[in-house]
Amino acid sequence: MFRDTRLLRLHASPQPDLLVCFPHAGTGASAFRPWTAKLKLSASVALVQLPGREDRMHEAFSQTLAEVSVQIADELAAVRAGTLFLFGHSMGASIAWAVAAQLWRRHGLRPIVILSAQSPDVPLRDLGRRPGDLREWFALLGEDFPKALENPELLEIFQRTLSADCAWMERELAEPPAGRLPIDLHCVYATQDGLATREAVARWRDHTSASFSITPMRGGHMYFLKESEELLAFVHHLIEVCKHDADSTCIG
Repeated sequence: MFRDTRLLRLHASPQPDLLVCFPHAGTGASAFRPWTAKLKLSASVALVQLPGREDRMHEAFSQTLAEVSVQIADELAAVRAGTLFLFGHSMGASIAWAVAAQLWRRHGLRPIVILSAQSPDVPLRDLGRRPGDLREWFALLGEDFPKALENPELLEIFQRTLSADCAWMERELAEPPAGRLPIDLHCVYATQDGLATREAVARWRDHTSASFSITPMRGGHMYFLKESEELLAFVHHLIEVCKHDADSTCIG
């Protein structure tokens, strides 16, 4: 289905709709792998796997935001899907919104976008983009320090990926996107997250001229890993609403 199967990992289902998941900094497509089974009765799921992580660890993530968003948008536009949904968490939210912009400007397509992150209007310097003390950083996120990172080898891999992603964000996300998009935008935030607070997430409303919603979720910044059922129910409901409302803007 996709030309670059390293970048876009498709988990097909009989359903015509397609959900594309963009992971957060320091990790990769594996963060969303459980979604592929849990949502298979709702939509096919494509996981974005950027260079510089997991099975692409030895590839440099050297593309600009414009380059990677155009590549993904062109791949998605070539797919004959029903309704297209984009979900992005943290760093992945900015990439997902850039892809939505390219889908609209290059192909006249309007995906339904779900973002779980602070608005790009919130200055990068205020967000702890380059964490020094990881334990302090996880505390800011409303999370316990992961037990897996007690393993020195895994800690080194995580720090290397996270550091590279932070540098990429400082370079590519220094300026917020210009203008508003005519794209439905649904934002979610975790109530214990000290990074992507409700106020920081709500500022996304200034980036769309279409409908906007904001919904709280239980947990800290990594809530979608620990409390995934609440978010999955939200995504499933949104997909079902779009399926049965032919008059809504869900039809691109």
